[in-house]
Amino acid sequence: CALVEAAYLTGLERNADVVRLASYAPLFGNAEAWQWTPDLIWVNTLNSYATPNYYVQQMFSRNRGDVILPVQLDEPQIQTNQFFASATRDKTSGEIILKVVNSAAAPMEAEIHLAGADKVAGSGTLTELVGANADVNSFETPTAVAPKASTIPVAKTFTHTFQARSMSVLRIKLN
Repeated sequence: CALVEAAYLTGLERNADVVRLASYAPLFGNAEAWQWTPDLIWVNTLNSYATPNYYVQQMFSRNRGDVILPVQLDEPQIQTNQFFASATRDKTSGEIILKVVNSAAAPMEAEIHLAGADKVAGSGTLTELVGANADVNSFETPTAVAPKASTIPVAKTFTHTFQARSMSVLRIKLN
């Protein structure tokens, strides 16, 4: 569910000129009396945990830009409705924010061209939410599927392999 929501959100972000507001409901689910799923946060009498869906929403809300940038997906393998992307620029931080969803069962390599960027810092921050089809968070394993951040090398043109069944946020600082 989380990857489908992430793919949908890339479309909302790419069309931010016509999409004014998006919301999520229901937010909380009580493990002892619930009506439906998915919910973003599950609670019981003593504990709570966030779902992968929650982390998708969190990753989008924490990585918003001011300007929508065009994204072009060229490769034939990418056009199989398993690879989705959106890009923005944050004027305050001076970063390009690239959000990529790879819903395929295999990793997918992509060549990224930052057209129009004068100078790019040598590294970027990559935050990934990755899980197998059956992976879920629970009271016993509350962070089985949770975002993990790392630093990767970047340039005006570079190649990156996006993990299978993942949502990635790549923040690239422009100099």
